[in-house]
Amino acid sequence: MAEWYKDWFADEDYLKVYCHRDDTDAEILIGTILSNIKIPVNAKILDAACGAGRHSILLAKKGFLVTAFDLSQTLLNMAVENSRSLGLDINFITADLRTIQLEHEFDLILNLFTSFGYFEKDEDNYKFVQKAFNFIAPGGYFVLDFLNRNNLLRNFKSRSQRLIQDMKILEERGIENDRIVKRIFLKRDGNQKEFFESVRLYSKDEIIYHFEEIGYKVYKIFGNYHGKPFDENDSERLIIIFNR
Repeated sequence: MAEWYKDWFADEDYLKVYCHRDDTDAEILIGTILSNIKIPVNAKILDAACGAGRHSILLAKKGFLVTAFDLSQTLLNMAVENSRSLGLDINFITADLRTIQLEHEFDLILNLFTSFGYFEKDEDNYKFVQKAFNFIAPGGYFVLDFLNRNNLLRNFKSRSQRLIQDMKILEERGIENDRIVKRIFLKRDGNQKEFFESVRLYSKDEIIYHFEEIGYKVYKIFGNYHGKPFDENDSERLIIIFNR
């Protein structure tokens, strides 16, 4: 299941499983980010692994020049449809984090909603981080929104289930080779689908070390979407704003 994300992000039920990560959720995070950085009113922004475009659309509504990419054509199609219905001009691109090539400089690069750590090799996980350093305009920023390893391990649940409309969702979790792995079973009308997730459990210190090796500098760190200070054990999220 090395490329689990290809099947899972192409499935129509993916967004239903994560429906709690909605536009309101995105507005809070984008508000926190923008209130803590200084970028031009017509800044160029890159949304990496943009999914269905929640954050891209919010930023375009604010007048920013947005480019966004994702590997999932299914999610990108939704993003394009939603943005066009609102009359927004967003440059959506189908691309892989490891191989994308861009010519423009950006004032802000975003990698949000744990769209990091998917790949088996560390070098693959950091390939985009390395490339992005060359895409950032002088004085620009890179924002990583990731899980907090310590909090996840302290509050680890091996099994949970919930019901969304007519779909029963069963999630079984484990820790394997320093990764959080999750098997997701979706049951509806007597039918069942199974999907898989696997994310490398990087710690805050590991992430900062690798980013600083590339040349990034830590600007600010938060522990949730509202901008609460980061706590190693209690914070649900690890949100780091880097600059160069």
